[in-house]
Amino acid sequence: MMNEAEVVEELEAMLLESDDSFLPNLSTCHTFEHVGLMTSDNGLVLRMADGSEFQVTVVQSRGATAVAAAIDPFDCPSCGTNNSCGWCSTNG
Repeated sequence: MMNEAEVVEELEAMLLESDDSFLPNLSTCHTFEHVGLMTSDNGLVLRMADGSEFQVTVVQSRGATAVAAAIDPFDCPSCGTNNSCGWCSTNG
């Protein structure tokens, strides 16, 4: 199971190694920790060639489980299927 910091590291590596077609104006990409951002969050600071800056925060919303890995992410969070429980028919 990956944690937030590991996801940030992977995203940073992906952005730095990608060709210019993904974010053509990306000038620099650094972790919050690297730039000294005063936060306990994990994320990236993206600086564009025109000087604009974006912060991307990574928050783990759910831990991995064997059951979760087998469920389609679009399935019902209650029963794990599509439209087969009360929650599905009310909310889906």
